[in-house]
Amino acid sequence: MFAHQDVYFPEGWFMALRAACERLNSIDPSWAVAGICGMTPDGEFVGHLWDSGLGTVCGGRFDRPRPAASLDEVVLIVRRAAGTLFDPSLPSFHLYGTDIVLEAKRAGMKSYVIDLPIIHNSKATLRLDHSYLTAYRFMIRKWRAHLPWPTVIVQLTRNPLPLLLRRLRLRYRAILSAPTLNPKFECPEAKARELGFAQASEDAICGR
Repeated sequence: MFAHQDVYFPEGWFMALRAACERLNSIDPSWAVAGICGMTPDGEFVGHLWDSGLGTVCGGRFDRPRPAASLDEVVLIVRRAAGTLFDPSLPSFHLYGTDIVLEAKRAGMKSYVIDLPIIHNSKATLRLDHSYLTAYRFMIRKWRAHLPWPTVIVQLTRNPLPLLLRRLRLRYRAILSAPTLNPKFECPEAKARELGFAQASEDAICGR
């Protein structure tokens, strides 16, 4: 399992993860990668987490694991037996969740989004900097035969317009919304209790 350093896992989360993986094994014994939020092949966002930078719950509860075309890197679970590896040539700290899903797809395996809510105690994303652009261009070259391809941030495509518009929206938000941006929580445990995320973990363990 791989996770960002600013993730809080609610009480019972790791037991719920074991139950979710066992359920995933029963649905698709050859699954490769799972995450807690991502995009389906149809371009629909699926997930369940609180993001402090956005100041809201992203997504919501869902029942069965959903097929993923892209996974957010906030939490990734890689099934060791699948043999799927991260590409060391991918530059910077971006889009490796999408890349490993595509690597699994190339090997004939599927990836999934599972409902295991967390607190992402993060700062707001106010720009897509040069490191993101470098990773984006790398992905365009590497996976050109699969384009366009959905990601959580912006679609991978040879058309420069979607990325340009996304960068402009973030810049607009940074200028106009900076005074109202939400800070990190000093006690993410309290937020998890408020949102019922510990109960959600218990429900996952019990298969509810």
